[in-house]
Amino acid sequence: YGRFIALGALLGSFCVRIGSHLGVIVRWRRLAVYSGDRFNILGVGKTTLCKSTVPSHSTGELEMIGAIRRIILSNWINYFTRRAPEHPLLIALKKTTNRKWNNAPIPLALLVRTDDGCLDRPSHVEQSPKIAIDFQKTLTEYARLDAEYFAYRLMLGAWSTSNYSLSGHIIDLESASFVKYRGPYYTSSSKHPHNLFGYEGLGFIRILHQLADVKKINKRNIKDSFYVERRIHLGHCFLLLLGIRNKQATIFYKKHRDQVMSLSNQFEKLAKKTRPQDTDLNLYISIPDNKDPSEFDTSNLFRNLTKIYKSQKREGEALDAMTRKITGRTSPDEISGFIRDLFELLDLLGREGYLEDEDGWGSRLRRINQNLPSMFELNEKIKPLVELYRLGKISPKSLGKKIKKLCRIPVTAK
Repeated sequence: YGRFIALGALLGSFCVRIGSHLGVIVRWRRLAVYSGDRFNILGVGKTTLCKSTVPSHSTGELEMIGAIRRIILSNWINYFTRRAPEHPLLIALKKTTNRKWNNAPIPLALLVRTDDGCLDRPSHVEQSPKIAIDFQKTLTEYARLDAEYFAYRLMLGAWSTSNYSLSGHIIDLESASFVKYRGPYYTSSSKHPHNLFGYEGLGFIRILHQLADVKKINKRNIKDSFYVERRIHLGHCFLLLLGIRNKQATIFYKKHRDQVMSLSNQFEKLAKKTRPQDTDLNLYISIPDNKDPSEFDTSNLFRNLTKIYKSQKREGEALDAMTRKITGRTSPDEISGFIRDLFELLDLLGREGYLEDEDGWGSRLRRINQNLPSMFELNEKIKPLVELYRLGKISPKSLGKKIKKLCRIPVTAK
């Protein structure tokens, strides 16, 4: 991070060095540009397969704002789950573009990401059906990723056979965002339920069906198998949201799987509840908190469990922590069962010795349930930095340092 290296007249550019590798032999492929076999370069221009006439989607250019956002999001995602390719290099080009959504010209950039098997896509199999795949492994990884989306409040907002790797990595982070609650937010489009937070599993199933068609695999049990695996993994993730260490969660889950899964199912159902309200949940724009229709803030409850758990009035305090103070407060009867079952599970965890480290438990709760900036909020942090760089008011080295700082998880709001 933080060091720009002149590439000379070939590109007329500077680059923020984020890792320690920069290939020098560039070879073209039909759908991407690679330096060697490991480094994939974005922003070099459109491929011959591009048919879009929308300016922002048809040039193959990459705005620096979007490139920086991808770098930051990949670091944030990999804090929770190793699902994003690493982005070791940002190359800032001496060229700008104009976009309707930004008042000033935006510098263009090239962005390098590492392959390491993270970029092998179902679309490759569609083009070359003889490519060998482990279909069941792909189904399992997609189901687990969808559970992780919901648990860690992450969304991609777009689905296709090119947006995911066969091993369950998120390839294109252009439309990705974290969310504050767990309502049906969207980024790229709201026309299809597959794009909405909490419902992207529908898109995974369509990808799996298309892949099964190519490989002549029976599609009859794909949907059921996907949701069985997703429910199982969401139960494990739910224990992590309760501040249990990963290895301990695995041990506990084996002994009490039915109880944990029942509670994680309640958690998902409640966390998705919204009130009828005419609010645009587009994460490219600001959503006033008092206009957000999500009924519950389960993350706020989980963050504060160490304070609530030993209280004599814990069920009432949990209700207050979980229920959002929006018009028309929800009846406590709707969530009393969930709260009662939650404390029964926590009591069981305590008896079996999983909650002994109270300080460590509280820190884990705050970290894994913290609120991260949404698409709009992150853009608002990046845009001023890019404009300062464009105007020459900060050096390439300073920009690199600021990117590095944003890559750090904001941590641990109480």
